[in-house]
Amino acid sequence: MAKGDFRDEEALYQYYRKQFPAEWDEKIPEEKTHHAAVGFYNTMFMWPLLTFGWELFLETCLNDRFERIMDEFAEINRQVFRAFSRLPVSFVVCHDDIVTSRGPVCSLTWMNKYIFPRYEEFW
Repeated sequence: MAKGDFRDEEALYQYYRKQFPAEWDEKIPEEKTHHAAVGFYNTMFMWPLLTFGWELFLETCLNDRFERIMDEFAEINRQVFRAFSRLPVSFVVCHDDIVTSRGPVCSLTWMNKYIFPRYEEFW
């Protein structure tokens, strides 16, 4: 899998699976559960932000067509989380910078439309 290539769910699984011992199969040895984690930085909010940058993201995020873009990012995340569900891990660490030191980046209305329903689906 090329770095940053999220087109193939099986390739994603194989890429992340290499980080864990083969003998773990799909079950983690009891004494190793605190070591069995996988992380992912681009959840729902970070995808458009990192893809388009702050200015373009803020210019487009209120456009009605933005929903289609978020649907495509959600599909990438579905693939990632399905791949993660097959890994021998105890927990998954995910991240989104939805707030700054001054508060939320976008309104609660926007977050309720584009972000939170997908969090609910994924987790």
